[in-house]
Amino acid sequence: MTMATRVTKEQWIVTRDAKVGKRPIKGYDLIICCGEQTEPNYFGEATNWFIKEAKIKKDVAQFFIIRSHIVDPLNMARMAKEIKQDTEQRNGVEIDHVWVVFDKDNFENDAFNNAVKLLDSEKNYTALWSNQCFELWLLLHFSFMNSAIDRNEYYKKLSEFLKERYAKNSKTVFNQVMSKGNLQGAIRNAIKLHDKNKTPANNEPATTVYEFFLFYSRYLGVNES
Repeated sequence: MTMATRVTKEQWIVTRDAKVGKRPIKGYDLIICCGEQTEPNYFGEATNWFIKEAKIKKDVAQFFIIRSHIVDPLNMARMAKEIKQDTEQRNGVEIDHVWVVFDKDNFENDAFNNAVKLLDSEKNYTALWSNQCFELWLLLHFSFMNSAIDRNEYYKKLSEFLKERYAKNSKTVFNQVMSKGNLQGAIRNAIKLHDKNKTPANNEPATTVYEFFLFYSRYLGVNES
């Protein structure tokens, strides 16, 4: 069972230097989250931030955020097309890009690697994976870390940087991290960690969530430099 949430504003505004052709006008993006609350809450806030912060032109993109009860990465990858088609039929739209967000956690290496491989083989589908968990992406806003640690340690470290207890299911996690961390720094750190010569399961710690922000960087004035 899935639940779809349309970002509150219908129009996304972009910067003056954005070039038509690289991003479809009046496009629709689908974000499928395997996490119950943290990831949907984060991307809900993030896409609202896109709407608020980018300026000038109108009618560029809308986002549909799906909270999926499928937690296994490989099954999620296999279901992505069906979820896309269901979202299109329910809302009378054509999805331009599908982002699938999932963690390594304790899933088998082969299942994790194959999920990424399957999504990467499809045009306009991108796997936003994290090894071990999504909190790595949040932590990279504050510090570069290349040591594999237990996911519970991520929560402790985030609480230290945020100077308040990190709540995994917080509805304001994006704003918390953005107000005290650095997005450009997170992108740089994530790119540095992402070793494309390794399989995703063997690349720990690593996350590709940065690819979502690089995709929209032209509109937000964000880059990795």
